[in-house]
Amino acid sequence: MKIPFLRDDRGQSLILVAGGFAMLCGAVALSVDWGYSYAQRRAMSNAGQAGALAAGRLLAGSVVMAGASVTFSTSEELLFDEACKYALKNIGSPVEPSTYGLTVEMLDSTGTQQASIARTISSTTATATIASGSRTVTPSSMTNIAAGTVLVVDLGTSQEAVTVTSVTGSTFTATFAGSHSGTWAIKGCNNPTTSTVVPSATRDLRATLGVSYPSIFGGVIGMSTIQAGGSGRSRIGGSIVSSAGTFNGGTPWAMVRHYDPSELTNTCGSPCNPSTVTAYSFWGNESFGNYKGLIDFSKVSQYEPTTVDQLITSWDKTGSLTAGATGTPKPDKTTPNGCTSALFDTAGTVSASYEKACSIPNWMYYGYSGTLSVSTSWASVGSGQHAPTALGTRSSICTSPPSYLFTPSCGTGNDRKGDWVETFTGGNAGSNISGPLLSTIQTYGTTNEFSTLSCGGGCTYGKALTVMVYLWDCAQEYSGGTWNLIQNRAGTDCADMSGTGNCNAGVTACWTHANPTPARVHVFTYTPFTFYEGLVSSSNVKGFWGGGFGAPSTCPSSNCALNSISNTTFLVGDP
Repeated sequence: MKIPFLRDDRGQSLILVAGGFAMLCGAVALSVDWGYSYAQRRAMSNAGQAGALAAGRLLAGSVVMAGASVTFSTSEELLFDEACKYALKNIGSPVEPSTYGLTVEMLDSTGTQQASIARTISSTTATATIASGSRTVTPSSMTNIAAGTVLVVDLGTSQEAVTVTSVTGSTFTATFAGSHSGTWAIKGCNNPTTSTVVPSATRDLRATLGVSYPSIFGGVIGMSTIQAGGSGRSRIGGSIVSSAGTFNGGTPWAMVRHYDPSELTNTCGSPCNPSTVTAYSFWGNESFGNYKGLIDFSKVSQYEPTTVDQLITSWDKTGSLTAGATGTPKPDKTTPNGCTSALFDTAGTVSASYEKACSIPNWMYYGYSGTLSVSTSWASVGSGQHAPTALGTRSSICTSPPSYLFTPSCGTGNDRKGDWVETFTGGNAGSNISGPLLSTIQTYGTTNEFSTLSCGGGCTYGKALTVMVYLWDCAQEYSGGTWNLIQNRAGTDCADMSGTGNCNAGVTACWTHANPTPARVHVFTYTPFTFYEGLVSSSNVKGFWGGGFGAPSTCPSSNCALNSISNTTFLVGDP
């Protein structure tokens, strides 16, 4: 007897299709999770690199040199906080709720770990609609949120970093740059409560960021969470001084200082910490005869008997009625107005009294927008100009100049390189320039973590502005229609002002004749100098060497030694 249903295979395809569809759905789910996981790994790598660079910049700016020994003025906790802040700014738009962990390692030049900090980044949310400005927020949790905590809020296109200004119960107050609405994420970097010295051998920083987030579809196969991670590694090193980070792209003020290598060992880092170093006075201890450090950028020489241009690469053409100018005269920034018609002509004049009342104070406010060069050759000059005397080897400064300074006039055949700028010898003019100088700092300066510190006498440091200061080495007097090089007693090195007695006062013990007054000075090099508004007065202007940040490209080997003036950071491969 036949049993037909044993050979009836109708309906089997449904089973196969159902099974295949289930497998296809699982594959799609896994591919979606895998794709998102790949994107998260890329995001974590980007965030790790951003954190490593930010911490590296802080570390490079905190170098303190004691002879050849290196120490750092920042702490391990502050490095972690800086890395955390910038890493969070670059994590993109993760699936919430996500849990982040950050590890910052301090490595020596061989990659050996010197210290590390690993912490879980606090995470919460807020449901609110707020506008920009100072706002009070009630998050779902206040874990690790305190005054001073840096928070990254509203991850995605509207994200921003804010600093908590105050905490009251279950709320915090911060100043927001943008508006936020709905439910938005809040990620916080733990506020440092301790300060651990960074190991002196530290040269590299590795920031590793990991995230654990809910699987989009993987839960159907028992994989409810997914982890992803990435890292970045930065290295610090020395670099040649650059104008990056200084006022108006390196625009100088109308004052210079004599080059003294010993001063450059007493520097304040970037940003400049004024509480750890000596403040230098720009007039008071900087005095050579009647010359106290101010210079005159006028197009035409005030000494030559005929109309002759100074030995300056390019005069300031940004605001003048003189032929060749690119702009009209600028508003006078002196109070009361020292310029005719309350307008400042950037070509200057040949009148010393007018320069004191008008031009020099305004160059303090606007900066000099011509070109002052340490490398222009003046071996040959124009009609009526007097070529400078050859400066010779200047062994006191050119035998082994610091690698981080640009000194093109050193070396055989180079001693006619570098502009010569005429001086102002009418005293310190403090009452004339202090107002515009202070106004510049207040307008263009920035507030940093040291601004509220006391600078003595009831003052606080206030805003800081880093300016490129040119340093001179040799000088000339003008007498009887000729320029004469001022030499020390030995008569062999015009840059050497060491010797018996107070050389800065120009006493006979140091000079070939008593009390020489420079009429023009030779610009030898330049370096950043940071001024704080609390140290500016009509009787004195004080500041600190340092405050700038070097460019990695100026050190092609990427292995320049750390130094007291110009350091930088850059990403390196992480094996």
